[in-house]
Amino acid sequence: MPPACIRTSFMEAMDSYKDFIDEYIAFMENDGASNAVRYAQFMLQYAETMEKLGRSMKAPRPTKSMSAMSKSWGGSTPSWPRPV
Repeated sequence: MPPACIRTSFMEAMDSYKDFIDEYIAFMENDGASNAVRYAQFMLQYAETMEKLGRSMKAPRPTKSMSAMSKSWGGSTPSWPRPV
């Protein structure tokens, strides 16, 4: 069970990534690039795995608006650095 601060979807995506890498390493050690069709399948699977990992890393949207959060901070704007 992952720690409470780590989303289950992220852990599932990381497990999927680990499984993919393990399978890819085994393939490269045994067949290598001599099996072009299987290699192409791995590349497609890699893209899908990375997409799943990317989706799992997106932060959930806040349930409060910035103005509502600002009011809960006493009406002041937080002083974090702004993107340039």
